[in-house]
Amino acid sequence: MLSSIKTLKPFLIIITVFILASCGSQGQEESKLVSKAWMEFKVAADRYDSLQAAIRKLESEDPELQNNPALLSARLKDNMADIRAIYQAIPAKAKPALSDVQDVDHYTYGDLHYLKLAAISTGKNDLALDINKRLLTFDLPADSTLDIKLETAQLLAMKGDVKEAESYLDDEVVKSAGIVEQSQLFSNLSRGYTANGDLDKAREYAIKAAKALKTYQAQSDEVVNKQPDEKQRLQQRIMQYRYFANQYSQLASSLVAELNAAGRKDDGSAFLKTMQSIIGNDTLWNQTESIIKNDVAQKEKELSSLNKPAPEFDEHEWIGSEPLSLKKLRGRVVLIDFFATWCKPCIIAFPHIREWNEKYASKGLTIIGLTSYQGRYDRNKVTPEQELAKLKDDFIPKHKITWPVGVEKYGQKTFKAYGVVGIPHVVLIDKKGNIRYTKTGAADYTKTEQMIKKLLAE
Repeated sequence: MLSSIKTLKPFLIIITVFILASCGSQGQEESKLVSKAWMEFKVAADRYDSLQAAIRKLESEDPELQNNPALLSARLKDNMADIRAIYQAIPAKAKPALSDVQDVDHYTYGDLHYLKLAAISTGKNDLALDINKRLLTFDLPADSTLDIKLETAQLLAMKGDVKEAESYLDDEVVKSAGIVEQSQLFSNLSRGYTANGDLDKAREYAIKAAKALKTYQAQSDEVVNKQPDEKQRLQQRIMQYRYFANQYSQLASSLVAELNAAGRKDDGSAFLKTMQSIIGNDTLWNQTESIIKNDVAQKEKELSSLNKPAPEFDEHEWIGSEPLSLKKLRGRVVLIDFFATWCKPCIIAFPHIREWNEKYASKGLTIIGLTSYQGRYDRNKVTPEQELAKLKDDFIPKHKITWPVGVEKYGQKTFKAYGVVGIPHVVLIDKKGNIRYTKTGAADYTKTEQMIKKLLAE
């Protein structure tokens, strides 16, 4: 429930605030978003706007709900199925609507509301940034301006453009943010500075994020403590600790691994002690620390493989290509996606990989999917021959995989050579054949695409 309500606040309320401003004279220009796809998206967006208006009404009637996502989540729990349906409709309708959008300069003021919601819901953050920068040229109400500056800083921080993100932040903008928004903003800035190698600045923002998250945790405690049924209270507490342990560990793991790699283990240990003091609760800290240790070990393993020659593929059956090798691909940037047919996170990543293939194949990127025989397909036992046929005739067409796929003939030698212990597992190899980036688990798509661009430019 906490993760569901978390999506209600950060960017989406800002869009609703903006549409209120767009109802003035500037919003009376004739819309250019008139295709069937855009009309269907507008219906979904208007339902979304109504939902946001209802949430704002709840908050105005009960001040305790303001800046208290945990309490708001509890209040909305009986309506969460309808809320999810509204949110799921937005990206589904947005993708076809955005297919012909190139820039934002010629769209009307009122159109920008729909464009922005569509862009954010489909992860097109560069487009959303262009829209925000255009919006800031209009004469907007002060509150809307603060909201748009905050959102712009969030989007830039997510891209890793931390210096530009900070240029949109002043005390007034930060104070306008809710506690969850502050935690996400500081967390994104910390990740950006970690990626850029400024570990001291990353630590500063991680501590700010942890303190904001602690406030949210305290609000959540109040809600859980009010649960009269002891069994339900215990179940909610378990879910609460799991959620916050994951949030705190995400703040710490990469930074600690980078501090250790830089020979600053004492600084890493001191940072963890600071995190422990912020969290306070021993049970929650023990869960958090356990996750951090596992994450740091995995991250250090990933870091140890960087800037070393990539292992050649073992013998594979190839689908959609002649037999490939790194030797043949020397001079191109190679992205290897290790996956399995049963892996849902792998499948979720496919649209992003397909988009990278469309954008960068002509610029020097080759994408390869690597898998191995699992002995099962759709929960049914299959022979290797049957599994290969299922991949060719069902899985690859169904998921619109447009890049070559290699199926390892004997065991998982290539998986082991690349240190794959979990999937999806993405590896980026530079034009000289060296590993430059790896990511296990749910991909950081923005960071991966930035690294693709960097390697193509070398």
